[in-house]
Amino acid sequence: WSDPAWLPDLAGGIDPSLFFDDDGRAWIVNNDLPEGGKERYNGHRAIWLQEFDAKALRTIGPRKVILDGGVVPADRPEYVEGPHIFKRDGWYYLTAAEGGTGLGHQQVVLRSRQVTGPYEPWEQNPVLTQNDLAQERPLPITSAGHADFIQTQDGDWWAVFLGNRPYPPLEGHYVNTGRETFLLPVQWTADGWPRITAPGETIPYVLDRPALPAGSAAQPTSGSFALRDEFDGATLPLHWITPRNPRQAWYRLGGGSIALQAREVRLGDRGNPSFLARRQQHQDADASTVVRFAPRRDGDIAGLAAFQNEDYWYLLALSRVDGKPVVVLDRRDGRNRDEPPTGMRIASAGLPASAAGKPLYLRIQARGARYDFQYATEPGKWRTLAAGQDGTLLATSVAGGFTGAVFGIYAGRAPEE
Repeated sequence: WSDPAWLPDLAGGIDPSLFFDDDGRAWIVNNDLPEGGKERYNGHRAIWLQEFDAKALRTIGPRKVILDGGVVPADRPEYVEGPHIFKRDGWYYLTAAEGGTGLGHQQVVLRSRQVTGPYEPWEQNPVLTQNDLAQERPLPITSAGHADFIQTQDGDWWAVFLGNRPYPPLEGHYVNTGRETFLLPVQWTADGWPRITAPGETIPYVLDRPALPAGSAAQPTSGSFALRDEFDGATLPLHWITPRNPRQAWYRLGGGSIALQAREVRLGDRGNPSFLARRQQHQDADASTVVRFAPRRDGDIAGLAAFQNEDYWYLLALSRVDGKPVVVLDRRDGRNRDEPPTGMRIASAGLPASAAGKPLYLRIQARGARYDFQYATEPGKWRTLAAGQDGTLLATSVAGGFTGAVFGIYAGRAPEE
């Protein structure tokens, strides 16, 4: 990778994709406002094409709209985006997503004999969608689109795309795991059009993978699995993330544990708290840790969080109240505008005075829309602090965003008086 190269022509758009032609020329295709910069309707977008100098790392020549609105402009399609160009049997194929990223999401395809167009849409579009299925179906995969096409070494074609796995209640569209990546084979018609799903076809949860060499992923990415991190390496594994950019070192590894510096940045602040997390990858999931913490002042706190953003989270933690150690459950629900950045305390239980600095076991159990919060002072002897808490506040349809909830460890310090 080079250092970043600023491309002024693309400054207003999103989703740029590079296409390298077999004549040595390169092109960038991206989403942007239509010509003139004005929408004919809300969500009106266009797909633009411009040549790219791969050596000088700059765009060259004029920009050109190759798809305005979508494949059926009379239907006023929303937010055509995520474009890609690929070539097969002398045809240039343009594929893009339409319909927004919700339940109306779908993938369309067009083709041309020239990279610059004109591109003609397939009359049997979309080539991928789930918006023609009943929402009440079992184990739904929804919002499918933003596909890209790839070819294996054996000549087989596959599509990699985004989708959601919502959980009941069915009257909503609740997704705590965020957008996820799916893979399906591509079938080509006799007249040279690609299809990922047929009309009314359900995306399967499991299928045979492509005939590729076995990978060497550092951790599982699908199916049922358990992961345990002993923090015994020299560096933190890359699946650990934190909100925003750290401006100082506030954690250290050593002796098979991780130490967090308790700072005044809270989970509800728009800063970088002492919070390290990994993604929730299952609707039904358990996250647990053991914390050793001796709060010095009332309000000092450290524990385990289920977190979507600074406005939507749960924190199961050890704290101090009136000079005594307590295990607490705090929650921030951004729908309640009167809740402070520290959240609302919805449950607590006293601990022996000797508990400060001793191991305290914490566990969050997610079961779709319901989350249970448990603690133990001895291994395996779990006590439920709060059961059946509303997990929909961590859903993307409530909290916003696309990437879903995380589980993580946090430490905070009460402000100096």
